Amino acid sequence: MKTTKYSAIGQCAHWLAAVSLSVCALISGPAYTQELAPNNKPAVDSGQQAKHTISTFKDSIFQVRIINVDSKNARSFGSGFYIGDGGLIATNYHVINSVLFEPENYRAIIEIGDEEIPLNIEAVDAISDVAILSVPVKRPALALSAVPPARGERLYSVGNPHDLGMTIVEGNYNGLIDNRFFDQIHFSGALNPGMSGGPNLNANGEVVGLNVATKGNQVGFLVPVDKLKALLVDLEVGKYSEEELQQKVGKQIQKASHYVVTELLSPDWPIEDMGEALVVGKVHPNLHCWGDSDEDEDNHLIVIKRGCHSASSFPIYKTLTSGFVEYEFWHIQGKDWPEYSYYRMLQKQVSHARPGNQAGEDDVENYTCEIDIVTREQDGLKRKISYCTRPYKKFKGLYDVFYMGVTLDKSHVAVMEHFTLSGVTQEDSAQFLEKFIKQVAWQ
Repeated sequence: MKTTKYSAIGQCAHWLAAVSLSVCALISGPAYTQELAPNNKPAVDSGQQAKHTISTFKDSIFQVRIINVDSKNARSFGSGFYIGDGGLIATNYHVINSVLFEPENYRAIIEIGDEEIPLNIEAVDAISDVAILSVPVKRPALALSAVPPARGERLYSVGNPHDLGMTIVEGNYNGLIDNRFFDQIHFSGALNPGMSGGPNLNANGEVVGLNVATKGNQVGFLVPVDKLKALLVDLEVGKYSEEELQQKVGKQIQKASHYVVTELLSPDWPIEDMGEALVVGKVHPNLHCWGDSDEDEDNHLIVIKRGCHSASSFPIYKTLTSGFVEYEFWHIQGKDWPEYSYYRMLQKQVSHARPGNQAGEDDVENYTCEIDIVTREQDGLKRKISYCTRPYKKFKGLYDVFYMGVTLDKSHVAVMEHFTLSGVTQEDSAQFLEKFIKQVAWQ
C-alpha cells in the first residue's frame, strides 16, 4: 500500500459553553421565574418568588471566571455553585478545560465582594461535562435532589448569561433526550452563554441538573445531577494531580468511544436499496440519519446521498471535539459521460472529502493514509480505498479515523462510501472497518 500524509483539517463547531470573547452570540429568550404553589399551580407573584429565590441562593451560586495570566483579564465566563461540605464548587468541564490543559496561561476564580478567590480543579468528567473545583472560602452548599423530576415539572435554571448578572430562567422538565448515547435532560427554558455550569433547581431548591447547552428558542440541555453525584464519589477515592486529571480525560474518551463502537457493531446491520446499490441503513436507534438527491442537468449527473451520525460530540479542549461518529454513501450516475471524464469527477469528489469532527494542529498529528485498490473475492466488487488515521497529541493510543472508498467496476455509475470515528483505539477502528467494508454491494 502507498502511504500519503494530509494536513489535519478541522471544521467549525459550537457548544453553549462558557461565554467566550471569541464565540458567536446566541439569541436569548425571556428570563423570569415562577415557583409551584403547594397545589402545583404557578404562584401568583412570580416577581416576588424570583426575588426570594435570588435571596435564598445568592451566597451559593457564582460566576466562574477564567482569567488569562498575561492579560489579567477574563478569557471566558461560566457559572458554578457550592456543593458537598461547602468547600467545593460544581460547574461544567468545558468551562474550565483551558485551565486544566494550560495552567500556565489560565486560572479559574470566583469573586466575593472585591476579592478574587482562586479555584483548583479536583475532578472532571469530560463525557458528562462536569467538573468539581475546590475553593478556600466556604459557603452554604446546595442540596442535590434524590429523585429525578416528573415530566412537565417546573424547574429553574440559575446562572450569569452574557455577564449580565445572576438570572433565573423558568422552564419545564421534558425527560432525557431521546437518541443520545450519553444522558442529557431536555429543559424548555431560555439558557444562554455564561449560564453553563449553573444549577437547575426544582421547586424545593434542590439541584436536578447543570446547565450545559442550548439550541435557542427555549430548547436547553442539562447534565443530570446523577453525573455530579458520581464524580463526588470518585473524588472521595483521592486527590489527583493536573497530569493525572489530563490522563483521566483520555481514559474517559477511550471508554466512551469504545462503548459507542461496541453499540454500533452489536446489531445486525440493515441493508437498504440506494439506486443500483445496496448500502447500510440505520444501524442504531441513537443515530440521526438523513438523505437527499439531486440532478445536475448541465453536467448530466444524478446524485443520491444518505448517511447517519451521532447527535453530539464531546468538547475536549479549544479546537478538539471527540466522540463523533458518522457514515455516508453517495450514489453517482453520469449519463452520457466519457469514462475518463467520469472517473476524473469521482477523483475530485474524493479529494474534497473531510472528517466530521473538529481538531487543530495542537490537538492531533497529520493524517497518515493507506491507499489501495481492492477487489472483493465473493462478488468481484472493485474499489479504491483510503484509510487514514491521526493520533491525538495529548492522549496516547487515541486516534481520529477517516475512511473513504469508491467503486471502480461499473461504467458511469459508482458508490462512494465514507466513515469517521473520533477518539478511538486502533483495535476498535479495525473492527469497525472490517464490518463496514463488507456491506456495499450491487443489486
